[in-house]
Amino acid sequence: MEKAFGILKRINEKGYMAYLVGGSVRDYLMGRKPMDFDISTNALPNEIREIFSSTKDKSAEKGTITVIEEDQSFEITTFRVDGKYIDGRRPQSVNFINDLNTDLARRDFTINAIALDANGNLIDPYEGKKHISEKIIKAVGDPDERFSEDALRMIRAVRLSCQLGFKIEDATLKAIKNNRKAISKISRERLTDEIIKMVNTRHVENIDFLYTSGIAGQISRSAKPFDTSILKRVPPRYNYRLYAFVNLSLIGPDYLSLSKANIENYSTYFMTIENNRVFLKQMLQKYSPEIMIKILFFRSYFEDSDFYLRALEQVQDILKYKEPYELRHLAINGEDLIEEGISDGVEIGKILDSILDIVMIHPEKNKKDVLIEIVRGQAY
Repeated sequence: MEKAFGILKRINEKGYMAYLVGGSVRDYLMGRKPMDFDISTNALPNEIREIFSSTKDKSAEKGTITVIEEDQSFEITTFRVDGKYIDGRRPQSVNFINDLNTDLARRDFTINAIALDANGNLIDPYEGKKHISEKIIKAVGDPDERFSEDALRMIRAVRLSCQLGFKIEDATLKAIKNNRKAISKISRERLTDEIIKMVNTRHVENIDFLYTSGIAGQISRSAKPFDTSILKRVPPRYNYRLYAFVNLSLIGPDYLSLSKANIENYSTYFMTIENNRVFLKQMLQKYSPEIMIKILFFRSYFEDSDFYLRALEQVQDILKYKEPYELRHLAINGEDLIEEGISDGVEIGKILDSILDIVMIHPEKNKKDVLIEIVRGQAY
């Protein structure tokens, strides 16, 4: 925060107003460490460029300049009012103004419509601090108007609920229900990005608001509420929760913008698992040990079952004791078979495959002399 206050003071010294706004103020009031800093000012973009030597034009036509100080970025935006929203996502135009309160009035939720000046004074026209203490998410002004302006705000309400552990205020939730059909205006990529953020939050159980608000039904007609405690117990790593959500939500990967790799991984993570050593060795042939361990850990959390932990123990034993499960693990190779007078490449491959089948069941037989005897037909 010290660097952010320093930015505000430098703008003030040039005769302009400047305030921290949005998530950084919210996090500051909640005792959380702010990660991103947004600043609102009556200075125009070209005036900000004159004050700071290192800037980037993120969206100068909309009033936003990114200032870089000591490898940290600060987004500085001129006070503005938005023009008419024509596509349910973005304003047709923006007009720069000289009034902070009017600027705050265009924001989505009261907890994001709080400003903080360089001396630590709060400007809070919509009682955002009060709503933080009450742990509620409430739209600024008329919620129907806020969501008709930008449909993505409805998804953000649910995401913030999951991130902060806040409830969505009744009138705001009702407005989401009223405007839920506008979800169709949001790209699948943006929807997916927000859902991925939701599922990896501390209060993931609040993802239930996707259903109580009607949003989930707009994404997919097949969507039905599910036991969110399952998501809660699945660790937020390796995309575990994403795969769990896709399985539980009945929304399905076809309705989300998932990468080809994620779709393939999703199918892999839910494959049928048998808890016997030979099956697990066959899976290790197809998937790396790292992937198999991740799959078994995931299934043990997702199904809350020791079955997969016992399978995991077997996999770990296979690896620890170097039990063979691939041709490269055999104590003999093609050259040994050539020395035995077998020259046909196809035949060599078939013999090695059959030998591997034997030693996967009987790893103690993986010794060169024993396997040569088997090849010679003397130890069957």
